[in-house]
Amino acid sequence: MINAGWLFGGLSEVTNVPDLVKVEVAVRWWEIACTVATILVLIAAVCIAYKSWRLSGQSLTDSLRMARYTFLANKWYEIKEKEFANPRLVDEVKNKSYDTEFKGLSLRQYKSFAWMCWAHAEDIWHNDFHQTPDFEPSIKRYKKLHYKWLTDNKESFHHDFVTYIKELAI
Repeated sequence: MINAGWLFGGLSEVTNVPDLVKVEVAVRWWEIACTVATILVLIAAVCIAYKSWRLSGQSLTDSLRMARYTFLANKWYEIKEKEFANPRLVDEVKNKSYDTEFKGLSLRQYKSFAWMCWAHAEDIWHNDFHQTPDFEPSIKRYKKLHYKWLTDNKESFHHDFVTYIKELAI
């Protein structure tokens, strides 16, 4: 017979059971123990992560705002890399009449670059960073360099954003 307390007392209390069943019971007991241990470790990890986040002094909104800021800063670095690689894309005189100054591949490159700049500016505007000293000069620079392109393609952007750019003093 099998004693009802065999799960908690160990296998020594199991009587009249073949050796194969004893091994199977031991494996099941080990699976249960591992599952419980894993759940406890996960709960502890969540508690530690939550506690360290609360001790950091940052709210969730602060953390998300910092993540958005970092994303926008990385996009700014991408634009700067393209400027240094293709200085003709930031020629203020040529950009004012880009449709006649650039031809073929150069025109496509300019349009792509101008779109990238204005998409970055719109992202800054949507995230309410447009009045910060970090990003406001970039938006003014985009207006100085690519305003003609924006006026030709204003349907690609939010109406309020285009109005903000139009009213922005350089």
